[in-house]
Amino acid sequence: MDTIKDILIVLIISALVGLGVSGGFALVNNRPLLQTLIAGLLSGSIIGLVSRLCFMFVYFNFRNKPALAFMVVIAIIGTATALISLYFDIRFPFPAIPLIAASALCGTIVTVVMFHNYNTINARLKRKKEKLDQR
Repeated sequence: MDTIKDILIVLIISALVGLGVSGGFALVNNRPLLQTLIAGLLSGSIIGLVSRLCFMFVYFNFRNKPALAFMVVIAIIGTATALISLYFDIRFPFPAIPLIAASALCGTIVTVVMFHNYNTINARLKRKKEKLDQR
């Protein structure tokens, strides 16, 4: 059940990031707002879920190198956003590169915050477990 809850949280946060990035893109580039927001919502959700799964896979296999997992997230977000930009016929280098950079930056920030929160929770649980073991 916790896994489903975690996936739903990632989907919601990723959808919000997609909405934010696509909304800004639509306003700056005079694109149809509703169509762009829907595409951003779906794209953000899919990219976020794939990034999360790949982050966890890399992090669990290379715990002593978390930076590698973050680099994988940046690469996935950048590549997926570039492919989606090509699909929607968004011109390179401008406005596609700022769109890719904004997506990667927002996605990385969200990943760092979530990673920090999970580490904080795990540290608290570990301390409580140690206190219980001492009794």
